[in-house]
Order: sequence, then C-alpha cells, then structure tokens
Amino acid sequence: MACVRTTITTKEPLSKGERQAVCEKTAMFLRMGYNGEEMNRARIQPPLPKNYRLLWEVVTKSGPGAHVTTGEVFLEARRLRPSIGLSTVYRGLARLTRLGLVNEVAVPGCDSVAYEVAAAPHAHFLCRLCGRIDDVPYVLPRDVIDRLETLGGYLVEGDNLTLTGRCSSCRANSTEPSSASLA
Repeated sequence: MACVRTTITTKEPLSKGERQAVCEKTAMFLRMGYNGEEMNRARIQPPLPKNYRLLWEVVTKSGPGAHVTTGEVFLEARRLRPSIGLSTVYRGLARLTRLGLVNEVAVPGCDSVAYEVAAAPHAHFLCRLCGRIDDVPYVLPRDVIDRLETLGGYLVEGDNLTLTGRCSSCRANSTEPSSASLA
C-alpha cells in the first residue's frame, strides 16, 4: 500500500470551511477501509488541527492494545505542549472518536473511560482484581445479533463486549478458587 502523508500546519485557527475539509479528508481515509491502527502503521497521518493531531499521536504512541484514560492523555499532551487545556483534550478525544480514529472504551466497573487506537473489532477483558484491560480477539457472531434484533425488535448499531474475571497474573497470585473448581 502506498504511503500517504497529509499534514495541515497553520498559525491561525482553522476556519469552518477548513475544518470541514479536514473532516472530509479524514473520512476519505476511513472510507478507504483504514482504521486508526492501520493508518498509523502505514504512516498515514490524518489531516487534523495541531492539538487534535497531538492527542492522536499520544494515543497511537501508547501502542496497539493499550488503553489510556483522559487523564493520562492530558498529562502526556501537557508534557509535550504545556499550553494545552483539559477541555481541549476532552473535545479532541470526542472528535477523534467521532472520526473513527480512536475508540472510546467504556468498561463497566471502571472509574473512567479509556481510549485506544481504532482497530479491528474486538472484545475486552477487565481484571476485577488489578483493573487491567486487555483486548480479546472476539467478535459477536452476526447470527447472534440477528437473533437479538428479531426477538427484541431492536436495530443493533454497535456492540461493546467486556468480559470480567481475573487476569493470568492475578489468577496465579490469588488464593480465591477458580470458576472451574466451583463446578
């Protein structure tokens, strides 16, 4: 795949028309089938205003499978650009999520949402002891979604599957019985 690098650098804030063009170019990359992880791997930089680009770089720098909170993104962005504000980080992460460049991971039982580079569909595993979140290579089968839509009259527009339990490290160090020994 060819390497495409598009960057917009401005000293003044982008006009409404320029912001629209940035969103359209990013949407074009997403329509071409790229997700955030693939864009990063192919060195395609979505055309974003400088603060949003910084936030995208902070999230992508954390790597595939990493989950960073708003606070962690803010601290790293502030280290790199001391003038950035917390409200800019919240707005930027919301925009990056809407553009499909990052995924918001809202895991039940966690104090705050986490963000990850948009990647192929997958589930999450939350360790109830240490709080670690891992990616799980699993996609809800289409026939299950179809059945739920038929039985409940729903229109499923997305899914977010989170499994909970003990990660391998906590399981090895725990004195609690495993679910297999309870059966």
